[in-house]
Amino acid sequence: DENNKIVLIVNAPDEVIQKEAEAWGFLKKDEKSFKREYLSSQHDLFEPPYTSQTAKLFTPSELSYITHELMKRVKMKEVPDFFPRSKAGVLPSDSMILALERVEMGECWPLHSATDERTAALNLGPYKKSFCDHVEHYFGSNVALYFGWLKNYIIWLILPALAGSVVFLYHYVHPEINVDNSLISPIYTFFIIIWGVLFVNSWDRKCAG
Repeated sequence: DENNKIVLIVNAPDEVIQKEAEAWGFLKKDEKSFKREYLSSQHDLFEPPYTSQTAKLFTPSELSYITHELMKRVKMKEVPDFFPRSKAGVLPSDSMILALERVEMGECWPLHSATDERTAALNLGPYKKSFCDHVEHYFGSNVALYFGWLKNYIIWLILPALAGSVVFLYHYVHPEINVDNSLISPIYTFFIIIWGVLFVNSWDRKCAG
């Protein structure tokens, strides 16, 4: 590029991705949203990418994961034209990932698509019901879990925020009352303890569902 850095774009054909997914026993949702091992012979039983505008079976996050695992397995002797090994000090027995580490790879990231779930998720906003579905399909389950937990946490914070406002107004109206002689503060403390237990239980039930 213009900064005299080497830019490598790694891509795998669809048939290679499908073969690798089947060899690993890759778990993928079927048309009934149950996860099962992917089989190329039962291609039509599996759920297509969420609101995808292409006919590809795997979501962007799944493609990134499978491609990364494939790069960890494939040896440099199988891809001699990947980059000049003699100049980089790369061994033929090195995996593609190890070879990139030997040449002190600066950054590595999947290419983004402006027409995919990433744009759809950003347009929806975090409080829409299908937001986490879009995030999961594009960025993966770990990122979707974070946003799902954060969304649930913010919603549950409404109750202690309202209760805390009542406590604040009560102490504001009665400045002579402090923490030592306040009757409402212990009640609020007990409320927060109960709220915390209910919040954790609600998240466990949501994850289980």
